[in-house]
Amino acid sequence: MFGTIKSSKNTYVTLNDITQSTGTTRDTEEFSVHGNIIRNLKVGQCVFYQRAPKKLLLVNVKYDKEKLNKEKRMIEMSMLKNNPLDQSTEFIPDKFVF
Repeated sequence: MFGTIKSSKNTYVTLNDITQSTGTTRDTEEFSVHGNIIRNLKVGQCVFYQRAPKKLLLVNVKYDKEKLNKEKRMIEMSMLKNNPLDQSTEFIPDKFVF
């Protein structure tokens, strides 16, 4: 989950579209990852954020359907071997989440 970081915002006085040297500084909080980055993610992409050392990466996740199906079958087989008589355990492949 991404959070916020403390920062400062500066405002400046303008007179006739000319920025003056006077203004104010206020403390504020900014999101550590901009919302547009998350909004523009495509299917199969995620954001990796590391605080120290600071790192932000866009990761493309590879989806291997054959490998996923093989792993599901292995889990089904291990469940049957571990609980052959237990009828209360039900495995529904469509709702299985990795």
